[in-house]
Amino acid sequence: MPTLEKQTQIEEIRDKLSSNTIAILTEFQGLSVAEMTELRTILRNAKIDYKKEKIFDKFEDLGFSYKLFFYPFKLKQKTSIRIDFSFREKPKTKEVKVIVPFDYPITPYPLVVSLSKEEILAEKIRALFYRGKPRDLFDLWFLLTKQTKIDEKLIDLKFKYYPNLKFSFPRLKEIVKNYDENELKKDLNQFLPENYRYFYKQLKQEILNILK
Repeated sequence: MPTLEKQTQIEEIRDKLSSNTIAILTEFQGLSVAEMTELRTILRNAKIDYKKEKIFDKFEDLGFSYKLFFYPFKLKQKTSIRIDFSFREKPKTKEVKVIVPFDYPITPYPLVVSLSKEEILAEKIRALFYRGKPRDLFDLWFLLTKQTKIDEKLIDLKFKYYPNLKFSFPRLKEIVKNYDENELKKDLNQFLPENYRYFYKQLKQEILNILK
C-alpha cells in the first residue's frame, strides 16, 4: 500500500499534468556541483516551478530529476519538461551545434552542447539490452537512418556500467526481431505524429535491413 506521503505526491503530479499540453524528456550527464548550483539559481530567478525527484532510491547519490512547469509564449496551458541529471558517468564525446538558426544578425545563434550521434547511438543500444523501451527502438532506427556509425569501442565503454550485459550484433538483432509489436504500438503512438501512427508495423524490419 502506498504511504500517505506518496499518495500526496501522486495527487500533486496528477494535478500539474492535467493542465499540460506536451511533455519533453531530456537528460544531462556529468554536471559538476557548481554547475548544478548555477542551474538551480537560474530556475529560481526565472520563477519556474520545479520539483526535485530521485531517479531511483538506490541511485540517489548518482543522479536526480527535475520536472519544470511553465507557460510557453501565446499558450494558456502549462507545459512540462522533465530533466534527468546523472552523475554516474561522464560523456565520452562532445559536439557544439546550432539547433535553431534564425536571421537576426544582432543576436548570436543559440548553441547546444550535446553528445555525438555515435555516443547517443551507443547509449540507445545499451538501453535496448537492459530496459528495451519501444522509444529506444525508434531512436535506434532514426539514428541508423542518419548514417550514424556503430562504434563498437564506444558501445563497450557504455556496457562497462552493466557488467552482466555483453554486446553482440547477433543479440542486438535478436532483441529487435523479437520485440512485441503491440508494445510498440501502445508506446510509440503516444509520441509520434499522426502520419507515423502505423510505422510500428515496419519498424523492426527496417532496422534489421540496416543491420544486415
